[in-house]
Amino acid sequence: MIKSFYQIFLGLIFIGFISACVKHEFDQPPVTVDDPAITANATIAQLKAMHTSGNFEKITDDMIIVGVVIADDESGNFYKTIVIQDNSGGMEVKINATDQYVKYPVGRRLFIKCKGLTLGDYNGVVQIGGGTYDNNGSPALGGIEQALLDTYILPGKYNQFVTPKKLNISELTNADVSTLVELSDVEFINADAGKTYSDAVGKTTQNRTIEDCNKNLVVLRTSGYASFAGDVTPTGKGKLTAVYSIFGTTKQVYIRDPRDVVFNDTRCGGSTGNLTPNTTIAALKALHTSAFNVINTDVIIEGVVTADDQSGNFYKEINIQDATGGLGIKINVLDIYQSFPVGTKIAIRCKDLTLGDDGDTKLGGGTYQSGGKDLLGGLDATQMAANIVVNGSGMPSPKNVTIGSLGQADFSNLVVLNDVQFVTGDVGQPFADGPNKVTLNRIVEDCDGNTITIRTSGYADFASSLAPGGKGSIVGIYENFGTTKQLFIRTAADANMTGQRCSGGTGNPPLDELDEAFDGQTSDVDISIAGWYNLAASGTRLWRGKLFSGNTYAQATAFNSTDPSNTTWLITPGMDLSTPKTLSFESAKSFWKHDGLSVWISYDFNGSNIASATWTQINCTLAKEADADNTFIPSGLIDLPVTSSKAYIGFKYEGEKTVNTSTYRIDNVKIKKK
Repeated sequence: MIKSFYQIFLGLIFIGFISACVKHEFDQPPVTVDDPAITANATIAQLKAMHTSGNFEKITDDMIIVGVVIADDESGNFYKTIVIQDNSGGMEVKINATDQYVKYPVGRRLFIKCKGLTLGDYNGVVQIGGGTYDNNGSPALGGIEQALLDTYILPGKYNQFVTPKKLNISELTNADVSTLVELSDVEFINADAGKTYSDAVGKTTQNRTIEDCNKNLVVLRTSGYASFAGDVTPTGKGKLTAVYSIFGTTKQVYIRDPRDVVFNDTRCGGSTGNLTPNTTIAALKALHTSAFNVINTDVIIEGVVTADDQSGNFYKEINIQDATGGLGIKINVLDIYQSFPVGTKIAIRCKDLTLGDDGDTKLGGGTYQSGGKDLLGGLDATQMAANIVVNGSGMPSPKNVTIGSLGQADFSNLVVLNDVQFVTGDVGQPFADGPNKVTLNRIVEDCDGNTITIRTSGYADFASSLAPGGKGSIVGIYENFGTTKQLFIRTAADANMTGQRCSGGTGNPPLDELDEAFDGQTSDVDISIAGWYNLAASGTRLWRGKLFSGNTYAQATAFNSTDPSNTTWLITPGMDLSTPKTLSFESAKSFWKHDGLSVWISYDFNGSNIASATWTQINCTLAKEADADNTFIPSGLIDLPVTSSKAYIGFKYEGEKTVNTSTYRIDNVKIKKK
């Protein structure tokens, strides 16, 4: 049986939890995977140029190509075939085995030793395989036998995803065959919109036709064995990502799974979706008069998704909103955002669904019992597919409110609070306990002392981000827990607090002295110390705790980063420099490629916005190329300027993933009186 993306995804999460208990270096992926120690000496285009249509060519030269997998056999739409691509083009690789996505998934780089393999083609699509076999009296290209895969295919790094080439249907050429393309402003023709992708019952391959608004056509071909063969094609217009192919002179595309089809916009002819709302969210919520209400009338609502489960702060739930109010939708499916991301307008057929109370009226698929208590359950996958239709896109502006004005009419609404700040004790603290997956509350106040709870799941991908120290705005979904006002943000960027605080400062009072050895930090987890700031100015990487030979320190690196560049700052709490003081610390480097560490001081840093602050570089001794790897070098005693202003010391790391990949470490940061 072909496993679904979601099963594999859950399995990878489980593996991630296990591996979190094992020591890994920050500059290595969780699974030790590097490119093999070989070098490609030919491109895919050069290899394909050796083939003459209709022939078979056994490769006798020591040719090595390298490409990234752009399609695998996970969904079943590609059978015993993977597709790879380099900068020169793409090629199908035939493998006489199934479930090869486990070893050769989309995004993995593969080096292929071509000597001994055979080139062929299938109606114009050049392929490489293990040899030929007799197919009813005619030779055909066979796949590489499973026992020989390790001889010919040497897998390398993961997460080397190929950006699809943006084209119009009319621009597709033979040079694009077996490459990843993106077609915008396309839709299924009327006859194929709202049909299944293929014949899931009879297991026959089916064609559906895609058109653009100029009536240019391309065939979308789907195997009856694809896991999504029975899914219904969307009725809107939008973006299609696919592997381009041909069959003779017919243009064809193959998708990997339905996530490649994002058709949320109005069709060229002006229609969208197939559900027309007949009531409002407020009117639907008014039907909730008891603990649980099963909706027995043909009620259809429409709203725009204002929060989804992508960041992990909303679990198996999305929020929608129309002009009359907001509503939480409980859906017992992982990765709902893949189908209904923020900004998607959806219509929901509510008949036979259930209204319940979970801090506010919410819509679910029914009830279940836990601990002898009835609870509202989510829509299952079947209910989701049958009752929710994409009707377009759009995004409401968050409602401008104050903490004091928030009331029942705002439940489940997207709201914005202005001129607010985190209370002093929460400034510089992580939103939640990410390492231990514990949900935490932080408190936001306005300048009149009104407060609201910011509740964040320990599973949120921003759980370890630190609460900013300035004053500004915060956006989120409003709910109540009993009489407690709560706000759920979608990402750390929803807390935009860069101005001066109500009290004129940026959080905690300045420290007189500092002695930080990072002993309390967890290895391979982002640094999180009360009062400190761990911020990324470019890219997503932060300073991390590291443990080596019993010593814990802070480390930053761009090695194996997925970001184009990384600039990350580790900034001390505000320091009182009204009397003479000195700074000292130790630094070390490893795998030197560039000088990536510098030290700075600021007197106007607001606790969150690095770019708005004025920084002056501090001259000091830092680990350099000539120093031994992993050897800590003392900075010496650095005299700090005497000032009445609060001062912040910033350790700045800069690097990028291809050349400037040095790893730097700091330890034993001390600010002492002279």
